[in-house]
Amino acid sequence: MESLEKQAKKLNFEIKTSQPLKENDYAFADLGAGPTSRDIVKWSFDDGTEEGDIAPTVYSFNNKKYFFVEKYVIAILDKVMPKGLKSVEDVKKDIEMVVKNELKGKKIAEKIKNTDLNQVANQFQVKVDTANQVAFETVFINNLGSEPKIMSYAFNGEVNKTYGPVVGNTGVFVVMPVLISKPIEKPNLQIEKKTQTDKSRAEIGYRLLNEIAKNVKIEDNRRKFF
Repeated sequence: MESLEKQAKKLNFEIKTSQPLKENDYAFADLGAGPTSRDIVKWSFDDGTEEGDIAPTVYSFNNKKYFFVEKYVIAILDKVMPKGLKSVEDVKKDIEMVVKNELKGKKIAEKIKNTDLNQVANQFQVKVDTANQVAFETVFINNLGSEPKIMSYAFNGEVNKTYGPVVGNTGVFVVMPVLISKPIEKPNLQIEKKTQTDKSRAEIGYRLLNEIAKNVKIEDNRRKFF
């Protein structure tokens, strides 16, 4: 595996690590879903495949629009993870960036000594911006993404009062609600009740099967056939 990685670097080939795979997965890394991805997953879970093994087949991926072969993949089984909770080492790559961003956010927040929006903006050479038409049930804020902490201050804070610094998912924020509008029309509770009831009824089937499966020992052999 090490010698293959050295050769790949010399030839400027890409070296990528896939997400942890499950035996019935149909997608591989960022190459998408399809028969070729499935073949790689099946090889990974073959009884004779061990850590460090290189697949005997060079896999090819076609261009989805013009159908010519645009990528060749040499697959290596890097690690087999046992069932149960992952070790810290196994999840390190997944959480490392999240932890770094959180620590970076705390350091930035410590540098903010006042709550005047313009002074904070000048301190970090950014601009004061306003998010418009933000609704309580909205998941994302325009140009920010998912920021539930910001949403809580926007709807639970007082108008023209400054809050922060708040370490969010995409940055550190100082927030000031400028206008909180109450809905003009009252929600139609009967329609909402029917919507939620229909949704729950539609989910009963697969949720019931999942609960039954927890109490039954099931041997899943689908990967051997598909």
